[in-house]
Amino acid sequence: MVSQQLHTVPPYIVGAFFTVLFPLLSWRFDRRNIFLIISAPLIMIGYIMFLATTEDDPQTRYGATFLIASGAFSFGALCNAQVSANTVSDTARAAGIGTNVMSGNIGGLISTWSFLPWNGPNYPIGNGLNLATSTTILVASIVLTFYMKWDNKKRDKVDVDAKLAGLSLKQVEDLDWKHPGFKWKP
Repeated sequence: MVSQQLHTVPPYIVGAFFTVLFPLLSWRFDRRNIFLIISAPLIMIGYIMFLATTEDDPQTRYGATFLIASGAFSFGALCNAQVSANTVSDTARAAGIGTNVMSGNIGGLISTWSFLPWNGPNYPIGNGLNLATSTTILVASIVLTFYMKWDNKKRDKVDVDAKLAGLSLKQVEDLDWKHPGFKWKP
């Protein structure tokens, strides 16, 4: 039992390292989606390793936990940073971050309870569900990146002063992300 507990420490250390590294790099380069795109395949490979092996191959499965921790641990910080960077008003930012955290917690509940005792010791349902969600994150991050770049190009062609002409200060403040001068930060 003590050995099992001690074996959980190295993956957590690696996960903690990536929890600091990826958000730090995303801050440095002012880009978050690319780090979500980089993180998702690490998680996917880890769950593929779990699905492709049995309990008779503990070394491979232990290695998979490092990959999963490397990718998954940074998601909380990266997703909150992405929400924060792409909302204008404080109210929208607070609501967005709260919704993001709530969604992440619901996802954590679902993924935890997908590892059912009768499905062990290989847990194909839990591992498959986590593989599917990490694949969805990868696809959604790629699509979102292309959408943001496309919409920013479209916004570059808009005459901001002409769009804002005739609006009161209050109306301009209420535009939030619909403000013609707003740019998405992928």
